[in-house]
Amino acid sequence: MTKNGADNKSGLLRQAVPLVGIPLIVASSAPWWFNALFSGKKHETVQVVAAPAPIVERQLLDANVTLSDGLEADVREWLRNDPAYIALANQCIQLLAGKRVIDVIPLDVIASEYKKQFGYGYGQYLPASKFGDQEKLRIAILNTWNGRYPDNKKNNYDDLVQRRP
Repeated sequence: MTKNGADNKSGLLRQAVPLVGIPLIVASSAPWWFNALFSGKKHETVQVVAAPAPIVERQLLDANVTLSDGLEADVREWLRNDPAYIALANQCIQLLAGKRVIDVIPLDVIASEYKKQFGYGYGQYLPASKFGDQEKLRIAILNTWNGRYPDNKKNNYDDLVQRRP
């Protein structure tokens, strides 16, 4: 018993509650991580064949598509291991074959703009099978451009690409 009549067990319980509560608060404050970690990516039936990441990165840069503005290491890792990012990169390379965006735009923002068209938000995983719509990709590239260059907005995808020299 302590001075106030409570036994030591209740004091230990009060000390343990904050330790248990902290992980619960952290877990509940970022529910998107659960979907990112347990999205079932291992069970996708889409077969994605990836070129080595340095080759894909070079092809994207040739089209004026950078990986990111600050998350390059993460995007580079996703290009090696994430079927959705591999599919997106391949679609960008295919769409921009022989062309390039007139100024640089980041792939991770293109991915976000593409996912928005399906109602997906930041941190939500869009399966690789959904990254095959070239029209949605054109819109995502246009929206990425307009977000990055608000003083030079374009109304049409064709206005922001040019033939490669």
